[in-house]
Amino acid sequence: MPLLFTGFNAFGQHECVSGDVDCAAGFSEINAPVSTENQCTISIGWRYAAIALGRKLWLRGLLDDGPNECVTLEAAGDIKALAAGDSYCLVLLHSGLLYRVQPKLQGELLVVRLEAPPQTNSGTKRSIFGVPVPKAPPSPIIEHIACGSHINVAVSTENSVYSIPSCLHQFAERQFRVKQLQCGHEHAVLLNVNGDVFTWGNGLRGQLGQAVLKVEETPQLLEALAGIKITQIAAGGWHSAAISAFGDLYTWGLNCSGQLGVRVMKPGGFLKEPTVYPLPQLQDLPECCSCSKGQRAEGNDDHDDDDCACAPLKVFAGSRHTLLIRRCGRLWASGWCKHGAGKSWFMAPSVFIVLFWRLSVQLLYPYGYMDCSLQDALANDNLIWSMGDRDRKEGQLLMLMRKSFRTTTMLVLMIELMAMLEAALNFPLDLAARL
Repeated sequence: MPLLFTGFNAFGQHECVSGDVDCAAGFSEINAPVSTENQCTISIGWRYAAIALGRKLWLRGLLDDGPNECVTLEAAGDIKALAAGDSYCLVLLHSGLLYRVQPKLQGELLVVRLEAPPQTNSGTKRSIFGVPVPKAPPSPIIEHIACGSHINVAVSTENSVYSIPSCLHQFAERQFRVKQLQCGHEHAVLLNVNGDVFTWGNGLRGQLGQAVLKVEETPQLLEALAGIKITQIAAGGWHSAAISAFGDLYTWGLNCSGQLGVRVMKPGGFLKEPTVYPLPQLQDLPECCSCSKGQRAEGNDDHDDDDCACAPLKVFAGSRHTLLIRRCGRLWASGWCKHGAGKSWFMAPSVFIVLFWRLSVQLLYPYGYMDCSLQDALANDNLIWSMGDRDRKEGQLLMLMRKSFRTTTMLVLMIELMAMLEAALNFPLDLAARL
């Protein structure tokens, strides 16, 4: 089964079969050790990619000096999961042992020593002489791992949550079982088998789904989704997403590039939507290939959302984009797409402004610049643009045209800059409108 990739590949994280370095134009097949016998595990960082098959581990990308570097390692057992972080890559074996390796050509697999969780009061074992027998705490068996830019999390089979290597929290319920664990840049999202969602970390951009924007040191229940059975979660850079058992998609957090599936600008293009959504937002997904269209044609409006052929199936979150797979097999994307990751509505007008400036200068000033560069000419207020024997009146007219054009262009650039700052900082810069 071939592996396909699209997006940023400037560091050679993936070796395309076609030999192309740029994979942003569309999905390209990559060379990867795929086998039908063993499960292939992949984790992608911003400068390298980690691929595991059986006991083998491959790290490829910018490791030491340049792109397209690759190193091969072998673990003590079959690899179960990978989590590629900025400083190191976490490697989890099926035995529950946790290793870490630095993404370097001389990197080695090192065992991660975790802090023992707090012990319950189960009595003290004593010898026949009444002397307490010291009991060494058992080594935790890790079941889930996740990495972010500034957070590294692991969960053991005893429901202990680790901020590696320290024990952060212990879930007391024996029936509590972790189903999925995800990390963004600075926050973590956990889903248990009952469908409850827990979040912790930096929530100043609304990525925790709590009503108050603050930092949570320990896992907190997401009250806004309490009572709704969640089946799948995702954590992006500063946003999160979840799919319910009813086939609904919820997103919350930062929406600077439309990664929540919410418009950055309203249809008029002048009034900006909120940038931060601290509480989960129920998304009204667009109609797909067969969802509701064929059923409406048959006059059946009482169908269950779970039976819809285009209901959300899986959701994935990147730094500033979100991917959604629907049951029909179609892939939907929203957010930043400079490297072909999703769809973008931001920073595009700036390119047109630059082109407008360069073309207008060439059309308005097609003559020589009196032995000076274009930059010097634009900075000289007393320069008379001339073409040899052109008379003074025509030169003065060109001078006035140049000043008018420069003033107008600077005003347009200022308006564009204010719009970009407002979109980036979510601060209303409407002084020009008030005046």
